[in-house]
Amino acid sequence: MKSTVLVVSAITVIFAAVSGHAVPGPALPSPRGEERGAGPSHGELARMLELTETQQQQVAAILSEERAQEDLRRQKEKALRRELREVGEAASFDEQAARKLSRALADLDADRMVGHLKTRHRIDLLLTASQRAQAKRFRPEKGQLRPPWPGPEEGGAAPAAPEGW
Repeated sequence: MKSTVLVVSAITVIFAAVSGHAVPGPALPSPRGEERGAGPSHGELARMLELTETQQQQVAAILSEERAQEDLRRQKEKALRRELREVGEAASFDEQAARKLSRALADLDADRMVGHLKTRHRIDLLLTASQRAQAKRFRPEKGQLRPPWPGPEEGGAAPAAPEGW
């Protein structure tokens, strides 16, 4: 029984470690037939939403803050995963420690989601009502990976991204 728990725990730890380092797959085909990646760049969105220079600078600052927070979360996640792996590889399995580390990893995931929503909200507050309505069109609907982005015929082509984007 003890060896079964150890094997199951080791497999769980290995799966968690591997799933945290997933590699993105190929671009998905869009409903219009062409390949679709992650969507328009920040520069394309800025142009499509007709952001002012001030708005662009404010958005860049908000995104920079989020990137810094995400870097800290990644460092914490890496340390927690290393500790969890050590718990799984130890001579005797400490379930309480494994649960504590697993909860800490789950909290980091929750922090990541909340941080993303908070960033989106902060950016939305910078936009005018018409810009918010336009931006909403570019957000995925429930069950949709990403909305189809406008092609060149719909104003989707854009010049190089502004500085800081």
